[in-house]
Amino acid sequence: MSNSVQAPSMYPLGTIFPEKDYKRAGSEMVMHYWVVLDQPIEKIKEWVKKYPEWVNHRDPKFFNLTPLAVCARKGNHAAARVFLDNGGDPTLGDHKEWTPFHHAAVIEDKDMLKLLKEKVEDHAAKRLLTHHQGTYEDFQNLFSRRLPLPKEIVCDYREDGVVKPCTAKEFRERTGAIFCNHPFITPQEFIKLWMNREDSEEIDPRSTLLQTDEYERYLSHPPRLSFGKESPSSPQGYDVYVEQPVKAFEVVTTYEGALESEPSQIEYFMEGINGKKIRNLGPMVNDGFPNCFCRKVVYKGILHLMLVAMKDLKSGEKLCWNYGINHGVKLDIPHIELNSEARLCTFFAH
Repeated sequence: MSNSVQAPSMYPLGTIFPEKDYKRAGSEMVMHYWVVLDQPIEKIKEWVKKYPEWVNHRDPKFFNLTPLAVCARKGNHAAARVFLDNGGDPTLGDHKEWTPFHHAAVIEDKDMLKLLKEKVEDHAAKRLLTHHQGTYEDFQNLFSRRLPLPKEIVCDYREDGVVKPCTAKEFRERTGAIFCNHPFITPQEFIKLWMNREDSEEIDPRSTLLQTDEYERYLSHPPRLSFGKESPSSPQGYDVYVEQPVKAFEVVTTYEGALESEPSQIEYFMEGINGKKIRNLGPMVNDGFPNCFCRKVVYKGILHLMLVAMKDLKSGEKLCWNYGINHGVKLDIPHIELNSEARLCTFFAH
């Protein structure tokens, strides 16, 4: 019997390696199937000894997964040790360039990561990059991020021209949403996104209109923002204000929420980001004559939506961007069609 750990149900190993196709898959795929089917470890040892050349076998029809990657995805430590002791390479990537390290990080299997590190120098493991997903440590950081505690100050609230700190609890009471200033995703949803995304849909960071260094500058020194209402009866709900000067073409804020492969609702859902129940101030920026515009950037494998200043912004200035006619941000608010001057301004900004 294997000593597997519990892996998320979204790992479709049974779909990739269906038992009914076992005999037709070819002898070189036997090791993969035996790990999936929880065959006795002695049986796997015997096959590894007999066919050592298949220890690192990859087949495009099976996502280019190595037997060791299957072990990492399933959490089978005993089989993983057998492969590692017999030439299994933990640095080989699959068709999305995930290594066994990445798969272990996704199911949050620290023991598997420790086992893999025994065969790879730590500094080398940290350089195991993929074009679109980052290092396995980026994966770990993505899933280990927590939401703020109720008493934590998360942003500022503006009322009658006075700006004061706002706690996570107060933000939720006012907006009905949980504050989160980073992408929020579960391992199960991350797997679903990965499985559903075609290669043609991958976004090459070099082709995005916003460079990653601009995003990194924003992360190190994000502008101070606040939210509030111009009047209690404002039809647009809360507005977002910049509380310090921001220069043209600097990132003002991000559009954060829960990353989803399929929207649970249309409102507040943009580019796979659901800002309905979990959000920062980005999804609260209103539609109107724009002083900022939206840009995309892929940073460490995650798509981010940036709101970039179209002009120099003064402290206390309200942020607006053009939702577009078929917007899905605040559906209860009529879209403000731009006049010719606004359209011209938006055209040149893009």
